[in-house]
Amino acid sequence: AVGAAVSLKPLPRTAERYSVDSGCAFAAHNLTIDGATGAITSTQNPTKPFSVECEVSAHQALHLVSTVKVSVNVEFMSYGAGALIFSSGVTSYPVALGSAAAEWKDFGMVCAPEAPWLSIASSGAVSTLSSTSGGAVTDMETPDGDFVGIDGSVCVVSAKQQVGAEFQKRSTTFVALKPKPWPTLSFESSYVEVVLGEELAPMKPKVPSGYEEGTGGLKPSSWDVRCFVDGDWAGTRPSPSWSFDSNWGVGLLGSHSILEVQPDGAITVAPGESMAKLFDEILADNLQRKHIQLNCGVWGSFPGSDFPDLRTTMLIRIEDSMCWISETFQGKVIEESTVLTEPVCRNKCRLSKRCSHFTWGEDKCKHYRVENEGGSPVTAYAKVTGCTDMGTCLRLAHPQWVLAGDYCPIGFQAVPPDLEISREVTQIRAQDNVLLSGYLTTQGDYILQPGPGACYEADQFSCGVVEFNLKCSKETKMKFKAEMIGPDGSSDSMWVQIKGVGSRLTWHTGTSIDWGWSPSDSPEVTAPSGDSVVQFYGREANFKVRHFKIVQGESDCKFSGPPAKTPTRLVVYKKESSIPQEVMYLTTSAGSSTCPAGKWLVQKASEDDYVDAQLGYFELKGAQQVCIEGRLPSSATNVKLDLATLPCARPLFPEAEEEALQPLVFDDPSTSQPNDFWLHPCDCLPQQWGTEWPADPIALENIPPTSNGSFIPEPFSIVSGQFACPSRQLLKGAKGIHFQSEAEAMEPADCEERCKDYKECSFFWSGTSHGATTCRLYEGCDSLVREFGMEGELKAMPHNISCQVASPENCWKTTLRKQFLTQKEGTSPSFTRAAAIVNWGGTRSWTSNSTGSKNPGTTYIEPFGNMSTIKLLGWSYMQHNAGFVRDSPGIATTVVQGLNPNKNYKYSIKHITAVPTHNYKLTVNHGSQVTVSQYSRRRNTYNREGTVAATPRGEMVFDFEALNYPLNMHDRTSGTSSSTASESCRRRYRVTSCTCFAESGLCSGSKTDGETCWAYGTMDVVGSTGKSTSVRAKTRCMELQFASSYSVKTSGGPSFSWLQMGENASLNSVDDDEGDREMSLDAGGQAREEEEEEDLDVETDHAMEVVDADEETEELKDDDDDTGLKDPKHDESDEDSEDEDVPMDLQNHSMSLLEEGESSASESQGWRRRRRRRRRRRARRRRARRRRARRRRSRRRRTLPSSVSASCDSGQKVLGCNCYMDGFTEKRHVWTVKHHCKEVWRSGETCYAKGGYAQAICANIPEPAARSWSDISASGSYWSNKDEGPAASCPSGRTLTGCWCKSTTGRGDNCVKVWGDGNTCYARTSGGRASTVQNTIEVMGRCAILTTAATVLSELKIELQPDTNLLETPVTENRAIGHLAPLSFYYMHLHQQCDSLLLMGGVGVEHCSRPSYRNPNYHPWDKRKVLPKSFVHGSELTVSCWKERFESFRAQVKIPSETLHCVNGDWFNSAQTPELGKFTCEPCVTVAGSGYSKHVKRNEQELYFYSKMAMRVYTELGSVVETSAAAHKFCLKKDPASSSGMILQNEQECPEILAIQLAGSSEIQERMMLLLKEGKPDNNQCLEARQASDNVSPAVIHKTCSVDEAQQVISPMALPGILWSMHQAADRQSGEDLHNAYSSYCGAHGALSRLSYGQIFGGELGGTKSLCQFAPVIKFGVFVDSTITYDKTSSDWPDWYTLLADSPILCADGEALTGFKHQPASNKFRYECSRIGRNGGLQLAVVGLQLQSTSFHSTPVITVNIW
Repeated sequence: AVGAAVSLKPLPRTAERYSVDSGCAFAAHNLTIDGATGAITSTQNPTKPFSVECEVSAHQALHLVSTVKVSVNVEFMSYGAGALIFSSGVTSYPVALGSAAAEWKDFGMVCAPEAPWLSIASSGAVSTLSSTSGGAVTDMETPDGDFVGIDGSVCVVSAKQQVGAEFQKRSTTFVALKPKPWPTLSFESSYVEVVLGEELAPMKPKVPSGYEEGTGGLKPSSWDVRCFVDGDWAGTRPSPSWSFDSNWGVGLLGSHSILEVQPDGAITVAPGESMAKLFDEILADNLQRKHIQLNCGVWGSFPGSDFPDLRTTMLIRIEDSMCWISETFQGKVIEESTVLTEPVCRNKCRLSKRCSHFTWGEDKCKHYRVENEGGSPVTAYAKVTGCTDMGTCLRLAHPQWVLAGDYCPIGFQAVPPDLEISREVTQIRAQDNVLLSGYLTTQGDYILQPGPGACYEADQFSCGVVEFNLKCSKETKMKFKAEMIGPDGSSDSMWVQIKGVGSRLTWHTGTSIDWGWSPSDSPEVTAPSGDSVVQFYGREANFKVRHFKIVQGESDCKFSGPPAKTPTRLVVYKKESSIPQEVMYLTTSAGSSTCPAGKWLVQKASEDDYVDAQLGYFELKGAQQVCIEGRLPSSATNVKLDLATLPCARPLFPEAEEEALQPLVFDDPSTSQPNDFWLHPCDCLPQQWGTEWPADPIALENIPPTSNGSFIPEPFSIVSGQFACPSRQLLKGAKGIHFQSEAEAMEPADCEERCKDYKECSFFWSGTSHGATTCRLYEGCDSLVREFGMEGELKAMPHNISCQVASPENCWKTTLRKQFLTQKEGTSPSFTRAAAIVNWGGTRSWTSNSTGSKNPGTTYIEPFGNMSTIKLLGWSYMQHNAGFVRDSPGIATTVVQGLNPNKNYKYSIKHITAVPTHNYKLTVNHGSQVTVSQYSRRRNTYNREGTVAATPRGEMVFDFEALNYPLNMHDRTSGTSSSTASESCRRRYRVTSCTCFAESGLCSGSKTDGETCWAYGTMDVVGSTGKSTSVRAKTRCMELQFASSYSVKTSGGPSFSWLQMGENASLNSVDDDEGDREMSLDAGGQAREEEEEEDLDVETDHAMEVVDADEETEELKDDDDDTGLKDPKHDESDEDSEDEDVPMDLQNHSMSLLEEGESSASESQGWRRRRRRRRRRRARRRRARRRRARRRRSRRRRTLPSSVSASCDSGQKVLGCNCYMDGFTEKRHVWTVKHHCKEVWRSGETCYAKGGYAQAICANIPEPAARSWSDISASGSYWSNKDEGPAASCPSGRTLTGCWCKSTTGRGDNCVKVWGDGNTCYARTSGGRASTVQNTIEVMGRCAILTTAATVLSELKIELQPDTNLLETPVTENRAIGHLAPLSFYYMHLHQQCDSLLLMGGVGVEHCSRPSYRNPNYHPWDKRKVLPKSFVHGSELTVSCWKERFESFRAQVKIPSETLHCVNGDWFNSAQTPELGKFTCEPCVTVAGSGYSKHVKRNEQELYFYSKMAMRVYTELGSVVETSAAAHKFCLKKDPASSSGMILQNEQECPEILAIQLAGSSEIQERMMLLLKEGKPDNNQCLEARQASDNVSPAVIHKTCSVDEAQQVISPMALPGILWSMHQAADRQSGEDLHNAYSSYCGAHGALSRLSYGQIFGGELGGTKSLCQFAPVIKFGVFVDSTITYDKTSSDWPDWYTLLADSPILCADGEALTGFKHQPASNKFRYECSRIGRNGGLQLAVVGLQLQSTSFHSTPVITVNIW
């Protein structure tokens, strides 16, 4: 009011500063605003009415600004606000006047709508009455809230104010509101489940009935949400706190947004993705889905009124969007990092889109991929992304396949009203108890013990108890924690007990003034398996508990009880199948007799089912199949249900155009097969690929169904037209050509059958030749030869295992023709390997081969490097980690073939063996023999290296002579001895067997020290019969040169034994005279001394008994009468006194006779009688002492083991076992006998013995020097008077190392004779025995293969040593297929020649086939398959581009490849983006010179490249099938002696000399031969045809190129004839020959004309050497064995002259001897016969061969005629 101060304050007051808009007029009316508090005040009281409005902004934080319009109205009278709100607590409002009240009168009020419930007093105060309003204000908004539609009226109050003498009318307007506030607050749902990152639809407050819009109801306008966080972060971090920003209406958990409350109270729950880290820190079962539960209270208030605040509860369950399940698979680590905790590791996997599996342990976080080949078994956590109810399937593992599979969600099913599902958790709210009693009460979300004071009466009626159900999978020891407030100043406590188990235990929980987990765990209690109840008893006042959790035993025990809220909907899952009977449903059981409520239930689909997934109605009638616990994971016997990881479909990529090769190359990096899911047209076609592009369906039909892709093809066409193979390669004799006759048809099928009849037939041609139907059979086909007057088809007859090319035509178009036309160096169409094809050697290691026997007479052939083979002969064994082994003296041969002849190669030989260092002798290429040391330990270096030239056949021959290291095994026998016999081995020999051989008496044992063998004998006594001892020592001695260690091991002590009577004899049953006298050492070694003393007593007693024997016999009766004269208990005490009395009595008696001179016969007789009595008593006492001593000894002996053992050291083997007795004896009748051994046996590398000490003879003889160890044994029952017994022999090929024997019956002394002879062990019970009995004995022995040599070949490396004769730029590997790949295609040379003929005009060619078959071993192909439709979770794919024609890029950056990782149905690349991302394959471009576009227009691009090919033009002499650079070539070159002449010059390498150019068109006649120099045009020179000097033969010269010169237009088909004409005049010279000790080889084109005896048979090179004679064309043969044998390690060659005379070397007609060599491994001489051929006009020379002797006494002559 006018005259009153103005004061306004903001609500709420939370901003940090306040501002106004620039047009604010507060200051004009003496108003101001506090920038810090926002308070608006007047600087002086207003004196007149005014109204002003400004925009005021509150600034709380960055970008947090709120702006409102503030209106200040000053009038003469006012009620303080523009809206007056009436309630039960506010019934009136006074009026504020601008002057004294006495100056005012006549207050009146008018309201619209009419407001009978309002009244105005004379003072101007407005009050409410009880009557109901009949109207409302429709659009009233105040700073305190929105009052739209609330009951009320707009009222005007008027009055008169005295101003001076007059009264002036004043008025003011206000809105009177009478709200009807909501009585309760509730929402559409009080329980919500939301997945991380998911936003739920807003939940609006429910309008109470009668308070709907338009009825005057007032809902809260201010909202607050307060939540308790239910989650366990296991001490990894404090529990995140809840906060609610009322300004923005945002609820935060920590710093993570959870929900938002709109001004109208609608709540939107949308937990942010940033919460993921919180889930990873929660302590829970790692295989359960993590969740955070918020127990929230939602408050609605009515600002500006006294209406009470409203409250309701809401439970918000936030579930992780990512689940983790346990999977076991074959995996490989793809990423590893150091991480200190598992939550951090889990979060690292969560954040990586490429992580599918992880493990954490030992501070290592590892990510994995699934390995389809190899890998290690691993159990890891699998990441399930998008883990929502409707986005995640469940996987059921079940023994019935029809039930097992993936069940995927199809909809939600409404929960029955009465359904309550139990849950199993490790943490539970206190209010979710099953029993609460006593003083304990529920207060909100916690339980309170209100009193009284301290309660120590442990029963539920006084102090109170709270109970929770437990469910345990087994009996478990458990501990608990409590979230509590304990206000006690010292320490609060409670009791804990498993109901009905044990007693209550006191739990001092600690003190906490705020909510927190108890500092100490509960005492340990034991919960039984199954269901039980845990009880917590309250003890102290004001103790509060909100949660309990299990901290020990949580993996096996869970709280079991109802959930905080039963879900409002349940997911229904379905397993789809194309077979209706296999369709299954998976639901949550509503409860039945067979499946309780809340469990998982699997039902069959039924025709009676009613399913409407959209409406959420499912009425399933099918039979119930499975019922298991309703949790995840859930399991029962052989059944498991868990979340399922989704497979990934094929990656998305652009499809290739029709009949175009897909540029993307897919590979499974976990397999050894490259490019698993991509096939080049030239690759072999796997059967499983089918007809998918690029496979040719016809090619697939060619593969036999059961061949697995590798097979011998049927005959197929090479070329049809006027071309066949060279006639020199026809089969020999009449087999080569067949003509049709009247009696015999000659159809193509007949020709094919004829070829099949001859194994040497490789090609056949059928057709007409000069009108005659002809069949030609060829053994080979070096080149295609055109013959006039013939028309037919040349076919190949395959003999090799092959594989089918996927698409021969496309292979040729895309790769092979391009590779052929654009090669810089490579194979020529003639297929003779150019010198540019260099064999660089290779390396072969055999250390990883499996152990096994080899046949020394078998030649083992293996590939060596890329181009060679290796043949091994004379090797007898293969040792893992060592290699080939020669284990007997002699020579083993290793030959490497396919090298460049006459080229220097460095060889490196490695031996890896554990055998002690020894030597062998090595010869390379029949050269000088050297001694090589074979180390006894592993080394990384080679044992022997050197350089030598390969033979003219391209071979390197290694002869390994294994030296003899003999065992020199022999048996030695000692002379006889009556006690101990010994026999020693000679120096450097070792004892391997030591046995005892008793010719009389018994053997008591044998022992050795490794050099000497001792045998011990003893008498054989039976009753009163004894046999004297006569014993020998038998020892086996060996020279163990390959033993790395040798030792003899002896047990630490003897074993327990009864000597004669056996182990089971009782001491009490032993006769005094014949009793057991044995004594053995006890564990402390104290028994020996006492035994010796007792033995002395025994001997003394026995001697005395013998002296008194006669007397005792005479007075036997007196003895019997006197036996009772002395009390036995005084025997021991009286013995000494009686012994002392004897001499005293005698002395006194004598003195009496002398003094008195009297004698008394009666007294003398009485004295003797007394003496005899005393002696008898002493004998009885001694026998009693002996019996007691034996009992004591028996007790001591029983402390010893029943058997003892001696073990060999690690790595050693037992050679033999011994047993020898201890040093004690016993009395047998009147003889003293030794102890004896009873049983000896072996187990493993340990020897055991009973009755004495055990010995083991040991040695470490590493493999392969010793192997195949085995035991032998034989047993039986034999009479002791017969010379018979068991014999055990070693298997053939094994050597006996030792023998031993075991006596198993009688007294155990029956192994009288044991010895070894050869490889047999013998044993006898006979000898000079005291009695005849039948006893059982067993003889045993040890055998092994003991070698006398051990030469090992572990690794061989061959390296070419380059020289100037090799090309400077050897062939390099093509990007798509290597430079050797063309040679992997069978008949490639013919296909290339045929295509060349087409490019040169195609005259005479009707059709050329394309390479259709390959060697299957040249590239991996058989496991390739079409890109699968799906890949399991965790799989990886490597994607690259077809390197021949594309390059790979990612976002314009060149990369070699991209790797995709499958994560739960989605592919992610290395950039963590989906699918291939920005990875592309960009095509390469062709850069060509001028004229190329013209060929492109005519689709003749190949002619452009063909005209650019540099041609080597030459004729070749020597071997027509030579596969190396040895073949001499006669090259077409410019004649340096002439300005225009051309010559054929013999050189190792021919330069590129020609390029066949087009002369206007592609016709064959229009070709010009451009001369080249170093690959470039040679001064524009071209060949020009001329006549030779004979004016008949064609010749060529070179002139400046001119298209107008007709003689320069030369058909390529005429060029061979011109060259051969030139060749007839060329200079021929022999190739390089090799003549060495024991061998002679002719070079490229020569035959042996002379052999030197001294060189060939004696190894002497000082005299004449063999010679070779030139022959123009030779097809080298193969070496075969002759009947001439010679052992080069021996100095004697008996009857050599007869052997040579009877062993002629004969070559077949048309062949000549070209090689002769000795093979030491077989001791045979081998020879090579080669075919001398005809080429054009070259005539075959007749070669005469004779053998000359230079050092032998007689000179046989062997003549070989060649025709």
